[in-house]
Amino acid sequence: ILAIVCKKNKECFIVPSKNIDVAMIFACYNIDLLDYNFIKKYKNKIKIYVINSGNISEYGEKLKNDPDIIFIERENKGWDTTAWKETIFKYYQQLSNFDLIILSNNSCRYDFDLFKLCQQAAFYDMFGLVRSREITEHLQTYFIIIHKHLFKTKDFQKSTSFFETNVL
Repeated sequence: ILAIVCKKNKECFIVPSKNIDVAMIFACYNIDLLDYNFIKKYKNKIKIYVINSGNISEYGEKLKNDPDIIFIERENKGWDTTAWKETIFKYYQQLSNFDLIILSNNSCRYDFDLFKLCQQAAFYDMFGLVRSREITEHLQTYFIIIHKHLFKTKDFQKSTSFFETNVL
């Protein structure tokens, strides 16, 4: 997903190409907090998986019946990382075809250009971690981008420690 761009002065640099295939996995307890405008804006441009661990509202039913969204219902157990882990293992073959896999939850505010962010993230194996000391020191889990190079490694496939807990 990288391209080499050369200027007239023959200076060359690497940039992400414009065609980045993205899958986004949302883990939600309260489906009503999921940003509908974001879903509506991107649902025909990226593959969206919504994992619901809470009650289904009218909005949830709308998402559940949307043919452009893979809607997954599960028991509310474990952290968001558990929901992501189960989804990744269940849909691994399908997800491994994407350039970037975004793990998110409904606490993220999506007031940014997703594709611009993905183009920046294409340079990294993992992007978007935020250290928090709000409760205890931990990595926030509301927005993590995983590059397919990391996603497809045997170490990543074997490792479950990333998904076991979000506390360092």
